[in-house]
Amino acid sequence: MTDTFTWTINNLHRRLSDGLVENAKWSLTAKRGELVTSIGSIVDFQEPDPAKFIAYDELTEDVVIQWTKDTLTEEQIIIFKDELIHRLDSIDPSISGNGLPWIVAKSESTSKTDDNGFPRVIDGVRYETYEEYNQQEIDKSTPTPDYPRVAIP
Repeated sequence: MTDTFTWTINNLHRRLSDGLVENAKWSLTAKRGELVTSIGSIVDFQEPDPAKFIAYDELTEDVVIQWTKDTLTEEQIIIFKDELIHRLDSIDPSISGNGLPWIVAKSESTSKTDDNGFPRVIDGVRYETYEEYNQQEIDKSTPTPDYPRVAIP
């Protein structure tokens, strides 16, 4: 399977007085099948030749990506790509994975059940047992007392 690399400009920092872009926050993303990883940094630009100046409103991402590549050395770009390849090589989907357990897709919310058929994920919240869900619902329905506010001397 071949690796594909995609450059992205995430942000530009410019002088407001003339729109001169001083630096760019960039990322380089590598993809191999379903595996994805990225690396990025900030690159500073030199003052351009006035004849080659491009107004801020006329810039495109492709132009700034080219500036970024021109500012980095060929050796740096090779190092970044080698690092991304190493990261992709180290990801084995049979033994590792990515995600956040507290964020579950709606399609998963009804498919994960406990031994009694009770959904473990309800409205994006994971519950281990029916009793845990029940207790949480009881806690929600119990009014909290409105304590008087007293100044302590």
